[in-house]
Amino acid sequence: MNEDTLSHLFQQATEAASKHQYWAALDFYTELLALIEPQTASASFQDKLLTSLRERGRLLGLLGEQEAALSAYIQYHREATDPARRIDALIKIGGQSRGIGRYNQAVNAYHEALTLAEERRIPAERGRVLVGIGGTKLVRGRIEEAVDYLKEAIALFEKSWDAAKQIRTMNRFGVAYSYGGQKYLDINTF
Repeated sequence: MNEDTLSHLFQQATEAASKHQYWAALDFYTELLALIEPQTASASFQDKLLTSLRERGRLLGLLGEQEAALSAYIQYHREATDPARRIDALIKIGGQSRGIGRYNQAVNAYHEALTLAEERRIPAERGRVLVGIGGTKLVRGRIEEAVDYLKEAIALFEKSWDAAKQIRTMNRFGVAYSYGGQKYLDINTF
């Protein structure tokens, strides 16, 4: 398949998704993925392949196809070779697994991502993983553990000057606080 056709499909998929035409975008991504051979794809199409797999998972999740979304994220993880993409894929697998009640699978994916994030020594990546673990602990009713993970994530986002992630994590911390009561709140932590 020529690269112009692949680029056109990718552009159509991206545009359809941006217009909230999710089924059409999903069809374009599916067609694109069927035409790309991962082993022989050029570097630019490797990136499009990974982006397509990630977006396909996101769209399937939005459309209520949770098992298919998880499968797309697992394929994204299999195809990803660089650590940043692998971490992102594992975080997506963790979140999707948590969403369908597969908590052990979620925690396993997050811990694998945490190992990679610690090797890379990038606080923001580690923070994203800790938020995922904290969220999983929270839905399992393990409030004290969730609070510990979320506090650590907030500190990492503060260190990396990522205010948006810090605020989102503080919101999750607020949810944990509402479940656990005042004993978990330490204003001096922030």
